[in-house]
This record gives sequence, structure tokens and C-alpha cells, in this order.
Amino acid sequence: MFTADTGATKTIIADRVYNQIPEEKHTLLKKSVTLAGAGGTLLKELGKVIVAEIEDEGLLGIDILQNENDGPADILLSKGVIKLHGVSIPCIQIGLNDDTVRNVKAADDFIIPENSEAIIDVFVDKREEDGIATQHEFLIEPSENFMDKYSLIVAPAIVDTKDKVTQKLRVLNPYPTSVSINQDTYNEETGNFSQIRRIKSQKSEGQYLSKTEGNLKRADVKRDITVGNDSCCIPEHLQDLYVSTVATKGQQESKVIADLLNRFANTFSRDDNDLGLTKLIEHSIDTKDAKPIKQTPR
Repeated sequence: MFTADTGATKTIIADRVYNQIPEEKHTLLKKSVTLAGAGGTLLKELGKVIVAEIEDEGLLGIDILQNENDGPADILLSKGVIKLHGVSIPCIQIGLNDDTVRNVKAADDFIIPENSEAIIDVFVDKREEDGIATQHEFLIEPSENFMDKYSLIVAPAIVDTKDKVTQKLRVLNPYPTSVSINQDTYNEETGNFSQIRRIKSQKSEGQYLSKTEGNLKRADVKRDITVGNDSCCIPEHLQDLYVSTVATKGQQESKVIADLLNRFANTFSRDDNDLGLTKLIEHSIDTKDAKPIKQTPR
């Protein structure tokens, strides 16, 4: 994704984009002119087309926007396109709102036990430009208002939003009482459950370290499920099945699944020894060299 910059005299490609090109297609890079950013900061140039260390993936400069043989490009902000060489290139405006901060919401109802650490599922807001962006890594950090309201400590987490629907977030409850987090929880003042910002494309050698004191335990967080007006406790041998089943389900669907699992709890084996009785005998059939066949579902 290129940034159209009418103030740039040259078109520049980020070095990280150039490095993604297969080596057999690389051209020899030679240092040429000195480049400076808008603030006067010198940029380390690697060569032409031009390849340099910049934050954007690429800058579409005035050398292409205005001085092409087919004539200058037309930037039509009313239609959100740039017409170049007879081709309409879609433009997405970023920076009008704070693109670096997004909302993070709880994916379900959770109960964090006292003096415990738990991992919960959260949703990260999606935006239109995510489909064409190559950077999908974000840093989740808690908002102050959320920690004040729920008295929970949220560990910063680096997540990749490209393929996953939900993300994992580690929370700590250092107090002697349990804390409930409702689905789609928002902070009352800012409207954010937590804040998330895009990681800048810079190499970092820093590491996140956490240290706690006192008698704390790690706990498997339990989802607060109610069927009707009664609290419903999922049997222990069905907890994993329930969690994986309702990962993408809403509150109402989760209640129906919880009721179904409780009603037929004895149908599922509790452990490897809970196999029941059968008169069937396991045997093999020698099919010799016969090829597998396909049958329609029955």
C-alpha cells in the first residue's frame, strides 16, 4: 500500500518491502542521493528505486504523480481514487481519526477467581483498510479507566489479527473476591474495554517481564453461563468441549449449548476408563489393492 505524497520529490519503497522480493529478482543497489524526511531527519538510503528505511510501505512521489509520460495523475478525493495511466486506483484516507487506537471488547461473560491469573478471549475492532494492509500485528494495552473499574491487572500482549477472530488476553485478579466481566464490556468514560495500537515497523530488542508477589494461582477462567434464571455449571469433563464450541457463538446460543450438554452429560465418557459395554468385536477387512471409493452422505 503506497502513500500518495505530493511533497515527496522521489518515489520511495521501504526496505522491508524490497527484502520480500525473491533474491533472484533483486537488482544491485547503489547509494545515490541523500534523502531527508519532512522534519529534516536524514534517511538511510539503500539504493534506487529508491529503497530506504521509511515507516510507510511506499511513498508515491511527484516524479510519478506529475512527470509520467502519459501525463500527470488525477487525485479525485470526492471519488476516493487516483487516476494513473488510465487506471483508477482506490484511495483510503487514514489519519483523520486515530488509526493507531482501536476498541477491544470481551468476547463472552467471564468470572476471574480471587487471587488468580486467567486468559480470556477478546474481539479487536476491524476496519476497511485491514484487507489490504500487510501489517497485522498490534499491541494491546489496558486503559486506566478499565483497571480502576474492575480492579484487574491486564498484561500487555502482542497479537496478530490477520486470521484469528478472537485474541487471547491475560488478566490478573490480585484481590480476595472474584470479578465478573460481561460480554462486549466497554469502559464507561472512553468507550474502550482496552486500547490497542499498531506496532511501528521497527526492530525492538525489548522484552515484557512480569513479576507478582504474594500467594497467587493460575486459574482456568470459567464463563458465567445462565440458563433461564438459574446458574448452570458445565460438568468438568465437558468444559473443553463447551469452550471450543461457543468460541464464536453469542450469549443466547451459548445458553442453549450449555443446557444441551448438561442434559446429555452422561452420554459422554468422563475418562479413558468410562467406556461402557458393547457386544461388537473390532476386526479388519483386507481390501487388497482395491482403491478407495466415495459415497454420498446417508
